[in-house]
Amino acid sequence: MTTTGTAAQAPLATPTVTPTAPAAAPDCTDAVSCLMPIPAGAAPGSSSTWDNSSAVTVAQYVADKYSTDSSADQAYERGLLTDAGVVQIVHREWVAANGDQADVDVLVYKNSGEAAAHTLSYQGAILGGGSDLTIPGEPGAVGSVSPSIDDLGNVHAQLDGRTGRFEVHMDFYSPGTFTENEAVGWFDTQMGLL
Repeated sequence: MTTTGTAAQAPLATPTVTPTAPAAAPDCTDAVSCLMPIPAGAAPGSSSTWDNSSAVTVAQYVADKYSTDSSADQAYERGLLTDAGVVQIVHREWVAANGDQADVDVLVYKNSGEAAAHTLSYQGAILGGGSDLTIPGEPGAVGSVSPSIDDLGNVHAQLDGRTGRFEVHMDFYSPGTFTENEAVGWFDTQMGLL
C-alpha cells in the first residue's frame, strides 16, 4: 500500500522593492505629465533627438527600437502599434552616476482593453530570451535579464507592465553587473505615477 503526504518547503526568496508613490495623484490625460523625472544624480541621455524628446511618434519609436530590423519588419511593427490603438508615446532616458542607464517608454492606448492585449503580446516576445525577473508589487508586469554582456559591456534587462490605458517599457543597462533593486525601483516609480 502506498501513502502520500506533504513535506514542508521553505518559501522562495523574493526581493522586496516598494514603489515610490507620487506626491499627488497626477492627471494622466497627457502622459508627459506622468513621465517620471530623471532620478537625482543622473544625467539625461543625449545620443539622438529621440533621447531628448518626451513626445515620440510611432515611426520614431519603431525606428529606434527596431533599428537592426529590415524596413519590412519595421513597417510591420508600425502597423502593429497603430492597429493596437497607440495614440501617444512618451519617452525619457538617463544615465546614473554609477553607469546604470534606463530608457523608459510609456505607450498610451485608446482604451485599457487594447493596452492589455498588446502588453500581453509584447511580454510574450521578451520572455524566454534570458532569465525571468520578478517585479514584486506589480501584478502582470514581467522582466527578462539577458544572459550575456553586450558589446558595450552592459547587462541588459527589459521590464514591461500595464495599468489602465498605459503600458510601460523599460530597458535597463548596467555595466558588468545587474542591479535588480535599482531597475525594479525605477520601474515601480514610473508605474506608480500612472
